[in-house]
Amino acid sequence: MNRRLFAKQLLAASPFVIAPTAIFKIPKKLNILILGGTNFLGPAIVNAALDKGHNVDLFNRGITNPDIFPQLQHFKGDRSQGAEGYKSLDNRYWHIIIDTWSGNSDYVEDAAKYLQGATSHYLYTSSISVYKNFHEKNMDESAETVSLELAKDKWEYPENKYQSELFTQQYFPKAHTILRPGPIKGWRDTSNDLAYWLIKVMRGEKILGPGNGLDPLQFIDVKDVADYIVHCAERNIKGIYNTSGPLKNESLTWNELLETAQKRLNKEAEIMWNSTDFLKKHEVRPFDDMPLWLPKDTDPGFMSISSKKAIDTGLSYRPIEKTIKDIVKWFQIKYGEDFEFGKGTEASPGLARQKEEALLKMLS
Repeated sequence: MNRRLFAKQLLAASPFVIAPTAIFKIPKKLNILILGGTNFLGPAIVNAALDKGHNVDLFNRGITNPDIFPQLQHFKGDRSQGAEGYKSLDNRYWHIIIDTWSGNSDYVEDAAKYLQGATSHYLYTSSISVYKNFHEKNMDESAETVSLELAKDKWEYPENKYQSELFTQQYFPKAHTILRPGPIKGWRDTSNDLAYWLIKVMRGEKILGPGNGLDPLQFIDVKDVADYIVHCAERNIKGIYNTSGPLKNESLTWNELLETAQKRLNKEAEIMWNSTDFLKKHEVRPFDDMPLWLPKDTDPGFMSISSKKAIDTGLSYRPIEKTIKDIVKWFQIKYGEDFEFGKGTEASPGLARQKEEALLKMLS
């Protein structure tokens, strides 16, 4: 099929008016639409794109952080309304549409289907959670993914993410980019899992460490994800890419992270290292009581994902000191000095101080 006929068919099949030449050329200054764009990853993408001189529009309900980015064009719509929710985007074209949705996969299908004629590049941010298991280290994008055989009303985050990937590929078979990040951390983080450790260090506390400190840890700075997304847009990079971090060729260890935090935040903080057996004996749960920590014998692949494919196409990482600085600064803006951890919520994860102190006495 020639390009002229392809462009005519797009025009005939969609509610969007497109300049046919725009489909095939990537200008230096891109028109970018972000679905959402006002919570965590979205603002980082906006800032990365603006820093590179691109035009950015936002599409959302106008509810989450409605006053953010007042200088940008905000298109109002509700994804829960299906195709009707996207009417405000009719008769427009963007060089790339970026979708960061993390919930019901039907919303991604509605968007990708309706917006086929509105762009020639659709980028969806998925997650490493789409992998079936994490038994093996250094898994790449070819690793087996979760099954969708369960009834849809039984699906959880991994199934919805993977189905969203499939919808993205279905409606943009040759024009999709799918990123699979590990835990995303940094500025505007809505979860305080990594902040739990950093703030306790900053306060100079005596801290029950996550095991012996030698277990691996992976996360990626939200700004690194955002920079890579803009890079993919500029270079027309398509395909599926793991995007874990924060180091290029190896996993960070917990003792390396917390030693760095001590040097940057408070050298008086003391980490009481112990063992996995000690924590298990006293019912200290990985990820829940010890935020972000997984002992290496539990799903060893989760904290050792291979991002080589993305690195080879331009993914880069800022020093972890910058991520630490951003997390602490955002925490200080959002929460008071007397904020308590250990309440069992996303904002207040980790061990309650009373239980931690009891365990620390056993190690003294």
